Amino acid sequence: MSERQRLVILGGGFAGVNVAKQVLKMGRGNEEVMLISANEYHTFTPWLYEIAAESADEHERGEKRMMAKSADIPLKIIDERIKVRLGVVTGLEIDHKQVVLADGHTVHYDVLVIALGSETAYFGIPGLRENSLALKSTYEAVAIRQKLAVLVERVKRGDAATINIVLGGAGPSGVELAAELATMAQGLVRRGVIGRNSLKITLVDGAERVLNMMAPKVSRKAEHRLRVLGIEVVLGARINEVRSGEVLVKDGAGMKALPSDCTIWMGGVQPTSTLKSFGLPKDQRGRLLVDDKFEVQGSDSIFALGDAAVYVDEVTKQSLPQTAQAAENAAPFVARNVLLALRRRQLKPYKFVKKWPYSIAIGGSFGILGYGNLTLGGWVGYVIRRLADLRYFFRLLPFAVAVKFWWRGVLEYRKND
Repeated sequence: MSERQRLVILGGGFAGVNVAKQVLKMGRGNEEVMLISANEYHTFTPWLYEIAAESADEHERGEKRMMAKSADIPLKIIDERIKVRLGVVTGLEIDHKQVVLADGHTVHYDVLVIALGSETAYFGIPGLRENSLALKSTYEAVAIRQKLAVLVERVKRGDAATINIVLGGAGPSGVELAAELATMAQGLVRRGVIGRNSLKITLVDGAERVLNMMAPKVSRKAEHRLRVLGIEVVLGARINEVRSGEVLVKDGAGMKALPSDCTIWMGGVQPTSTLKSFGLPKDQRGRLLVDDKFEVQGSDSIFALGDAAVYVDEVTKQSLPQTAQAAENAAPFVARNVLLALRRRQLKPYKFVKKWPYSIAIGGSFGILGYGNLTLGGWVGYVIRRLADLRYFFRLLPFAVAVKFWWRGVLEYRKND
C-alpha cells in the first residue's frame, strides 16, 4: 500500500476549515488532512458583534454566560478525521516542503493550503493602535464589552453623565457593530439603567456613503436605519489621530475633535504578518498572488485563499472580495484542486462569480438582503441572515450539533434586541 499523502492547511478560519471539510467529503479516504492553527477553535465572526454588545449592565454574570456560549467552535468537533496541530507558523522551507513552527518543529506536506487570514490594519494613524479596540476575535469582543460595562457602571453611579463611543469604518463590520451597540443602548434605556441621551454613538468613514462597496440604494437604506437607531453618521471624514478621550477627524472643513470614551476601529485589515517570511510572490498589500486555480503563482502544490490571497479574474479584472462568504464559496473548488494535485492530475480553473448575495444585520430584527438589483430590508432580511448562519453550521457540523449551536446563539443574542 502506498504511503498516505498529507495535506497541510494553515489557519482555522472560514477558508481553512471549509477546505479541510470539503477535502474529506470529496476524497477517497486515504488523504491525511492536518490543520495547523494557533487556536483550538474556529470563530464564527458574524456573532462577534452580538457578543461585544451583550448586556453591558450585567458585567460578571453576563460575561460568564457569554464566554460559555461564545462564537468559538472547537475544531475537534468539526470532523474527527482532521488532525489538529496547535502551533504558530513562522515560515516555510519550500524546497523541503516543510512548515516551520515557533517551537522549532517542522511539519512535512505534500500539498499546502495557506489560509492564515488577516489582522487589523492601523495605517500608521497616530495613537490608533494604542487608544482603540478592534473586533477580530472573541477575546476582542469581550474586551469591548468589558469596557462598555465599566462605562455604564460609571453612569449608573453618577460619576459620568454620558458615554461617547466612536467607531471608525462604515463597511459591513462597522455598520453591524454600530447598530448592535445602538440596540444595546436602547435596551438599557428601556430597563431604566441609563437615561435616554446618556449614550452617543458616532460612526466615521472617509467615503461619501456607508457600505461604499455596495449599491447606492443599499447604502441609503442602511444609513437611514443607522440614523433611526440614533447613530450619528459622519462621512467624508478621516480619522487623523486618536488620543485618550478624543478622536481627531479631518474633513473638508478642517480638523475637529470628537469626544470618545471608547474608540473602536473597524476601518481595515491586512494580511497576517506571518506571510512576510514566506518566499512567495505577493501584491503591494502583502497578499499572496494566486492564479486561476488558486495555486500560488510560480509555486508547486501550494494553494492560498481567503484574506491571505488575492485572486484577480483575467477577463473582468475584478478581484474576489475578501469576505467569509467568498472564502466559503471558493473552498470546495480549492478542495477539488487539492485532491487533483495529490493525485498528480491537471488542475481546473475557477469560474469567477460576478455577483454576490449579501445579508447584513442592522440592529434588532432588521436586516438588508441584496443580490444584483434585488434589495430587501426589514424583518425578512433579518430572518434570511439568521437562516444563512444556520446553513453555514449545517455545512460545517453534524446536524444535531449545528442545530443546537445555532439555536443556542439565536436565543442568547436575541436578548440584545
